[in-house]
Amino acid sequence: MFFREKKTRKTRVAQLVENRRDSEGKVRQRVVVSLGGCPVPDEHRKRVAAELSRRMAGYEQLLSEEPIIEYWVGRVIEHMEEAGSLPPAARREVPTWPTCAARSAICSTSTKPSCFTI
Repeated sequence: MFFREKKTRKTRVAQLVENRRDSEGKVRQRVVVSLGGCPVPDEHRKRVAAELSRRMAGYEQLLSEEPIIEYWVGRVIEHMEEAGSLPPAARREVPTWPTCAARSAICSTSTKPSCFTI
């Protein structure tokens, strides 16, 4: 899985995409969920996509990811639940945005991302 940004007529839209092979062996891309105008920050995309792949396959890590990665994974999972594209194996409690003290430790800006409502 990976994130990509698609340009529509007026805005850019973030999408979570997975690669699959069809019956002829050709690689096809399937949009798992569209995140709208709120993309995952560039520096976290690879790790968030990898964690989402694991969760969709039904696996969990023994050691948890950094809080900011867990946060973005949770937000994408919320979008997937709303869109109805989340497999049962990936369902898990979604972390909430941390309090002020914890927030300053995980991101340089001490504000909640404006694109998600909690």
